[in-house]
Amino acid sequence: MPAKSRTEELRTLIKQVRDDEFDYNSRETPETNWNLYDYAQIKEFANYLENLRDLVDEADKRIKERTPPKKQGIGRPPINPADIVKILLLQAYTSSPNKVIEGLIHLFREKLGVHRHFFYKTIERGYDREAVNEILNEIIKITNETVEDKEVTYSFDGTGFSASNKENYAAK
Repeated sequence: MPAKSRTEELRTLIKQVRDDEFDYNSRETPETNWNLYDYAQIKEFANYLENLRDLVDEADKRIKERTPPKKQGIGRPPINPADIVKILLLQAYTSSPNKVIEGLIHLFREKLGVHRHFFYKTIERGYDREAVNEILNEIIKITNETVEDKEVTYSFDGTGFSASNKENYAAK
């Protein structure tokens, strides 16, 4: 269709809308189940903690299965990197500083499956640990696996179209 005729068609459509001559059937407003909504809001944090624990534990298990165990060096044993990842992700979720998160460890240790208490400096040093980064990378792999099994087409904005404007608009 030539650009001139598309422009004329658009002008006609706009005139119909402005003059209330455009035939438009609006959708019915869907009912919101406020009880379910409230319940989901109440359970959100508890569900997050459980999902966080399960996801980090699964990532840690996969890494341990494919890598040989390392011999314990001199000094105290290192803190489990999976525990540090759990706390770092909780910190990101709550937007809390290191010292506040140290206090939250006391509250949520059992729920997260953190095996021992550690100090805010351990949390701070956790950002640079190779084992922590390896677990975070494995978590990304795990979360992408479920998408790969169910999704056929991928897009950055949820439309199902690729990022190419040519395919999105010119072809459709």
